[in-house]
Amino acid sequence: MTNTDTATTLTTAQRVVRIVWPAFLAAGLMEILVFAFVDPVDLHWGSSALNVPPAGMYTLAFFAFWAITSLSSWLTVALSVPRAVLNPYSVK
Repeated sequence: MTNTDTATTLTTAQRVVRIVWPAFLAAGLMEILVFAFVDPVDLHWGSSALNVPPAGMYTLAFFAFWAITSLSSWLTVALSVPRAVLNPYSVK
């Protein structure tokens, strides 16, 4: 089985896991790195302080990091689809 055959036989669940799992790990690492240096109580939006408890800020930041890294992982998967899969009539 070639690499092209493998790319075409993946189920939707396998594709989603290939996107979401690395993004989850990257979001966890980003969470650790950011909040090692930033206190969530000191965060401001413009000139007003954010009145979100620290646990809420950790949660919101994690999901924001996860969304951003998921987009990055999805883009990698989308750009790695072979040309023959996208357009079977293309000239090689």
